[in-house]
Amino acid sequence: MEIFGIPDCNLSRIDYRIGIEIFSALEVCFQKYPLLKNVINCLGDYPYVLEKRNIVATKVFNQRAVKYDLNSLYKTASFCAAYLNVDDPRNYEKLNTLMYYNRLLFSGICINEKDSYEDLKYMLRQYKSKNTTYCTSIRQCIYHEVGHVLSRMLCIEKNGVTLAKINELMETGDYPRYTMSSVSEFVADCFAKYMVDQNFNEAVNTIGKSIDLFYHYFEKTCKDFYSQDLYKEKILKIER
Repeated sequence: MEIFGIPDCNLSRIDYRIGIEIFSALEVCFQKYPLLKNVINCLGDYPYVLEKRNIVATKVFNQRAVKYDLNSLYKTASFCAAYLNVDDPRNYEKLNTLMYYNRLLFSGICINEKDSYEDLKYMLRQYKSKNTTYCTSIRQCIYHEVGHVLSRMLCIEKNGVTLAKINELMETGDYPRYTMSSVSEFVADCFAKYMVDQNFNEAVNTIGKSIDLFYHYFEKTCKDFYSQDLYKEKILKIER
């Protein structure tokens, strides 16, 4: 089933109240960053999205299927982003062709189907009371996962200047524990906060505005998303 331009959506195992908030958050993201519709391919519960990721990886890119420990995943997360590693230069030509015809740069957002709406609300209250993460609502969890997708799409963590600034921010601020667990989580968590309070602190404002700036460059350079490699060459100067 297609929803909001995402070609493969299956929320049949998700609490419908969680689904309503997911759609509300995605609508905001797609209005602000329209090209995300060319990137996010799949939305559903953990097993559904991760299996779709593995099918594309093994059949299209000859990648080895990733063995996910679902038992651990269920205990530690309610949402996650799943994507293909297409950084290998040998995949660029194939990738561009496939994106042109089928949008097969796979980025999916997974939801823990074992959580009820009440379970998730309780979990988020615990996160807030313990200052674990900036994500204290279902919407912010979706913004967080979209932050991961945008960061990969725009090569935020691969740009030397931006990465240096991110590391500087991580060293000089006081942030929640999960926010500080890696550069990737720091970017995604700050982006999630940016979507609800742009001026929350310097890190949130800097990373959010950087993503906005990189997105506008991307949109200008890549009139069609399948020319992402052109963006990498001309804007970020990343060697292929």
